[in-house]
Formats: sequence, structure tokens, C-alpha cells
Amino acid sequence: MRPSWPFSRGGGTTARPTKNGTSAAPDGSAARPPSKLAAWLADQRVPDEGAAPSTSSASLDPSAPPPETGDAGPPGAVASPPVRPAVAEPPPADAEVAPVVSAIAVRPPTGAGFHIDTRIAVKFAAYALLIVVQAAAVGYVLSDQRDDVFGARTEILFPLEADRATGFLREDRRLATQLEAIRSRAVLGPVAERHGLSPEVLRGATEVSVVGASEVIRLEAHHRDPELAQALAADIAAEYLSQVEEDGVAVAEAVLADELGALEDRRAEVGRQLATIDEARRSLPPTDEPSVLLTSLSAEEARLLAESSSLFSRIGEIRGQVTALDVEQALTPRPSVISDTYLLDKRVSPRPLRDAALAAALGATVAAAVLAVLLVRRSAVPRGGD
Repeated sequence: MRPSWPFSRGGGTTARPTKNGTSAAPDGSAARPPSKLAAWLADQRVPDEGAAPSTSSASLDPSAPPPETGDAGPPGAVASPPVRPAVAEPPPADAEVAPVVSAIAVRPPTGAGFHIDTRIAVKFAAYALLIVVQAAAVGYVLSDQRDDVFGARTEILFPLEADRATGFLREDRRLATQLEAIRSRAVLGPVAERHGLSPEVLRGATEVSVVGASEVIRLEAHHRDPELAQALAADIAAEYLSQVEEDGVAVAEAVLADELGALEDRRAEVGRQLATIDEARRSLPPTDEPSVLLTSLSAEEARLLAESSSLFSRIGEIRGQVTALDVEQALTPRPSVISDTYLLDKRVSPRPLRDAALAAALGATVAAAVLAVLLVRRSAVPRGGD
């Protein structure tokens, strides 16, 4: 059994299309014009580019009867007027034809380039700001909970000798040496022992520095007790001045004094020996010829006289050196305290704002590292559709 043609109406035998667009019965009887649906589908066909508009076979054959829009229907029914299919007319030769632009979605090229949208950038910036703010808050709170530490200060003038100066480098070294001398165990040890502290603790609580490009050494001592801090600063300055006075001039004077004492003792001993020889010579009986004993006494006396003369010269030289050292020491300026010990107006610690700023800087560093890791991981993961 043949399937029914989709353009036919009613049951029974169906018509099949012919080459000229008309319909023929299966038994070859009279042809039936195409239905309205077949004509509409034929009109909706889009011709190929460059081809003439297509029309139905019936419209091209003048001898063919005009197609009807529908079947005859039952007897007595009024047939609808025939509808001729629209024939596309070619445009005039001088008409401007608008170019046909194909709406093709062009996808941006995908590669190794870095891309981040605005929402993610704002989110990362918010995370970084949150880390910095939290770090600053933690630093402020922890710093504010610490005990108060007070500071006491005093200034020491360490004059540099102008005639011995050889430039800023030498002066800086001399001042740096004095700074280390103040913080040495030789100076801090006795002070720490008097106040019941260890030298290491006192060294950590002591700060020394040079005031600008001057010759003033600033000494500070820190402690939770303000009175003890003031006492520590004063004692450290006094201990340093007591030890700095024992410089090279004082040591040289001590050496010369010891040597001078030894020479004086030897000279006195030579004088006693000469006196003994003189008494022995006087006790000898007078004779015309010199005896052996007298000859030996004369020789010993001559040797002692020469030694005494040498001792006298050496003693004179040493006394001259001692006098020169005394004059030099008198003309050389000595270190001295130029200001009494006083307490600082503000406490040394804690300083919450400073500690909060340091914590914020540390938080910014951590936030930058975290964001760098997140951005690297995001750039390493391919986006969807790439």
C-alpha cells in the first residue's frame, strides 16, 4: 500500500506530483492543480546566489491553466479565488546594492596572556586591605598591653684635639670608640653590680649616640622605674669619666714616675758607696808610695762617680718629660658632662602608633605575597572554552 501524499486532502487514492508542478492520480487520470500549501512552499524557496528567481512550472508554461489555491471541495461549495505566486523581479541596473555583512561572532584569541576581570581585582584588593588592617590592629593592641618604660638622658662632651685631627674619618673612629667604651663591660659592670642588675640587661637598656656632627655624646638609660633610670644614666656617665681620665698621658706619667723613683734610689746608693770609699781612704796611714788598697779604692770611686753623673743626667731627662706631660695634660680638653641627668617627657615604650605602622607594613608584605600566589594560580588554570 502506497503512503498518502502529504499535500492531498481526504482519504482514498492520493495524487503524486509531476514534473510540471501538477498532480496526477495514481491511475494516470486527469491532473489536479497543486494545493495552497504546495504553492506557498514553492514561493518560500530561496534561490541560490546568482541564480534567477525560481517559479513554479505552471507559471512558466503559458498554456497551463492557472493554479488554484485549493481543491474543488464538495459539490456546491464556492471555490476561493486563485492566488498566483509572487515572482521576484531583478533590481534595476543602476540600483545600489548594500553589501551583505555576515554576523559572525569572532572570539578573541586565546593564549598565554594574563587576564583578570574587575570583580576579581576588587575582591583581591579587599582581601589585601583586610590583611593590612588586621595586622595594624593586632600590632596596636599588643603594643598597648606592654608595661611603660621610661628614659633618662645626659650629654657628655668629648672634645677632639684640633692639632691632632686628620679628617672626619679619624674623628668618627674616635667617637665610635668612645661609644663602645661606654657600653663596655668595664663601664657597665660596676654600675650594674651596684643596682643589682646584670651587665647584659643594663647593656640592652642603654643607648648611646653622637648628636649630629658635634662632639656631644648622648647617653640614655631605660627602665620601668623612672627614678632608677635616672640613677643609671648618672652612674654610667660618672663611671665612664672616671675611667677615661686614665688615658695614655696618665699611664706615661705613672711609668716615668716609677722610673724616676728607681733612679733616685740608685743615685742615693751610689752616694753612700762614695762616702764609704772616702772614709776608707782617710783611715789609711800616710805613705810615700800608693798601696794596692788605695789604688782599688780610687778605681771604685771613679766608677761610682761616673755612674752618679749618668744617673743625674737620666733623672733630669725624666723630670723634663714629666713636666711636658703635665703641660700637655693641662692644655688638653677633658671629657665632661655638659647637662645634668633628666627624665624624658614621653615614655620610651610602648608606642602603639609606631608599632601599628610596623605591623601594617608587615601585613602589606604578607598580603602582596598572598596575592601573588593567587594570581599565579589563577593564570595557570585555563578558562572555560579555551
